[in-house]
Amino acid sequence: MLFERALAEDHAQPAMILEFHSIEVIKQCVMSGMGVAVLPAIDVAREAQAGRVAVLSWAGPELQVVTQMVRHKDKWLSPALQAFLAMTRDVLVGSQTKN
Repeated sequence: MLFERALAEDHAQPAMILEFHSIEVIKQCVMSGMGVAVLPAIDVAREAQAGRVAVLSWAGPELQVVTQMVRHKDKWLSPALQAFLAMTRDVLVGSQTKN
């Protein structure tokens, strides 16, 4: 909805809107020329560097996305999950300070 609202504010009318729950599927659709997508930079970095996708700048309203991680406070965390949580915090907090 957020993306569609931003398009409407810029008076852009997409011919069709598709929704997928997999970032990889979305990237494949974009790379096959089906359209554009709003995705986190970290998820398209390799494809952009290899020239498989073009990163477009948007002059429209700022798209703010909130990311939340939830876990049970009393459950044991494996070392792998602890490392994932730490890495995710570092990436998300780092991306906030860059904006």
